[in-house]
Amino acid sequence: MTTSDLPARFEAWLAVFDNAWATEDVVLMEGLFLDPSYLRDNGALTFDYRQFHGRDEVCRVLFGVKADAKPTNFRLAEGWPEPSLVNLGVADVVEAYFEFDTTFGSALAIVQGEEDADAPHGFRARALFTRLERVVGTEDPVRFPEGVGYEPTRMGETWAEHQAHRMSFSDREPEVLVAGAGQSGLMIAAELDRLGIDYVVVDKNARLGDNWRLRYNSLALHNPTIMNHFLRLDFPSHYPEYMSKDHMADWHEIYGRYFGLNVWLSTAFESAEFDEQANVWNAQVVTADGTRRTLRPRHIVMSTGSAGSSPFIPDLPGIEDFGGTALHSSKFSAAADFDVRSALVLGLGSSGHDIALDLHSRGVDVTLVQRGPVVAVDLDTANLAYAGYKDGVTPPDVTDLRFCIAAIDPIRVAACAAYNTLQRQLDADLIEGLERAGMVIGDGVDHLGWFDLYFRRGGGYYINVGASQAIIDGGIKVLQNSRIDRFVPSGVRLDDGSVLEADLVVMATGYHNRRHDIARHFGTDVADRVGDIAVFEADGDGEWANLYGQTAQRNLWMMGGGILQVRQNAPRTAMLIQADLKGLIPDSYRRGTRKF
Repeated sequence: MTTSDLPARFEAWLAVFDNAWATEDVVLMEGLFLDPSYLRDNGALTFDYRQFHGRDEVCRVLFGVKADAKPTNFRLAEGWPEPSLVNLGVADVVEAYFEFDTTFGSALAIVQGEEDADAPHGFRARALFTRLERVVGTEDPVRFPEGVGYEPTRMGETWAEHQAHRMSFSDREPEVLVAGAGQSGLMIAAELDRLGIDYVVVDKNARLGDNWRLRYNSLALHNPTIMNHFLRLDFPSHYPEYMSKDHMADWHEIYGRYFGLNVWLSTAFESAEFDEQANVWNAQVVTADGTRRTLRPRHIVMSTGSAGSSPFIPDLPGIEDFGGTALHSSKFSAAADFDVRSALVLGLGSSGHDIALDLHSRGVDVTLVQRGPVVAVDLDTANLAYAGYKDGVTPPDVTDLRFCIAAIDPIRVAACAAYNTLQRQLDADLIEGLERAGMVIGDGVDHLGWFDLYFRRGGGYYINVGASQAIIDGGIKVLQNSRIDRFVPSGVRLDDGSVLEADLVVMATGYHNRRHDIARHFGTDVADRVGDIAVFEADGDGEWANLYGQTAQRNLWMMGGGILQVRQNAPRTAMLIQADLKGLIPDSYRRGTRKF
C-alpha cells in the first residue's frame, strides 16, 4: 500500500461502510474494523460525549443510532488531508477524514487503521472519531452584513445605545446563562453568539482576565503558545513561547472586545432552580450595582474553572497555635508581599513548586512539604506530548483532531505508558537528583506518568521550570509530611521533637471537586445527580465526567479543561445546546434514559 493509492482504497472502504450501515449488515461492518476497535463520538451520533470499546460494541452503537440519525452522503472531507499513511510515533497508521449528514445536522469523522493484506481494501480501521459540525437548519453568519449593523428601536438610537439595551435583557430572557468569564466562558460565549443564540455571561470579577490577573505573580503557562490559541482568534506571533499570566489576562479582554461578547462584570451567580414544567431555570444573580435579579434561561453553562473555586484546606493539627501567617495558595500573590525569613509550602503540585521558587528567589528559607508521591518531568520532555503543534508542518486543526481520536481510552493509556517510559529515560538525571534531595518520585497511576495524571485529575505532577534544580542544589528543601507532628507557634514540631521554624505557611493543596460548587449553587440533590466533574469515573468509558456533553441534570452544562480542550470542545457544547433549543434531542438519547 502506498499513499498515492490510499484515496481510492479509502473511498472504496467508505462505500462499503455506507452500505453496511444502510443495510445493517453486521458481517460486512465487522469486516471493516479490527478487533478490538473503538468509536468515540462528540455529539454527532449520540448528542453526547461517549466512547465505545470493542468491535461488537462499535457495531451495536452504529446500528443502534441509525434509525434516528439516518446517516447519508458519505464523502471525503473537504479541506482536510487526503487519506494517507502517517507516522504518529510508533508505526505508520492509515488515516482518513470523511464527512456525512444526519437528520440532525452534519458531521466530520477521522478514521485511523492498520495495513492488513487480507482486507479487501488493504487496511482495517482501529479507531473512528465522529463530531458534530453543524446542526440542521443552521446558516453561517453573513460576512460584512449590509447597513450599520443594527436596526434602531427608536429615532436617533446609536449603535452603542442599541448594544447596551440588547445586552441588558430588560425586555426578554436569555436563552443561555454562562457563569464565569474565563477562557472557557468566553469561548463558549463566542460560539453561542456565532450561532445566533441569546446569551449572557456573568462574572464576579471587575475586569475580564482577572481570573488570571489575580493569581500569584510568577504564574506562567507550561505549554507553548502555539497550541493555546483561543477559538477563531490566534495569538500574535510576537507573543513569547510560554505566556505569563498577564499575557493571558490581557488576552481575555482583547478576545471579549474583538467578538463583542455580552459579559456582565462584577456580577455574582448565586443560585438556580430548574422549573421542570416550564423547562427553564430560575437563576439569581447580583449585578454590579447590588441589584438582585432573577433570570430565566433555558440553559446554564458553568464555566467556573477546571479545578473548582472552593479551596481545599487540609486538617493541620495545631495550626490554630501557629504564630505566623497561614493562607491557601489562592490568596498568595508574590513573595515580595511578605516580610518573612522562612516558609513552609504544603503540596508539590505546580502551584506549590512555583510559590516555593518565588520565595526562594527572594531569599526566603523555604521548605516544600510533600504529602504524596509526585511525578517530575522536565519542560522540554513534557512538551513532547504536544510535538504535533510545534513541527511547523501539521495544521493545528489536524493536530486537534488527532488529539480527539487519541483520547479514546485504550489508545490514550497505551500512548501514556510508552511516553512515560521515554520520559523516565530522558529525565533520569532530574529524577535521581530529586530523590537524593529527599523527594518521593511517583510514576502515576499504573505507571502511566504525568500526562495520564493531567487527564485523570489535573494534578500530582510538576513540569520543571526551575524549582527542581533549586531543590537539587539545596536551595529549596523537601520535608515529608509524615515527619510533622503538629504546628506550634514558631513553626512545626517534627517526629524527633525538633522544631522547624517558619513565619509563613502556604497551603498549595488544591481545590474541592467542582461538584462542591454545584452543591453550593444548585443544591445537594443536583450535585448528587450530576456527580464529580472533570475526572475519570471508575465505571466510565474514558471521557471526562460531565464536561462538554450532557449531565444528568437537564439543561446544565460544564465547561473547563485546558485552553486546548476548551478550543476543541466549545463548538460542540454550543451546538448541543442549539440542538436542544431546536427540540432535536430525542428523550432516548438523554442521560438517565438513553438506550445505549
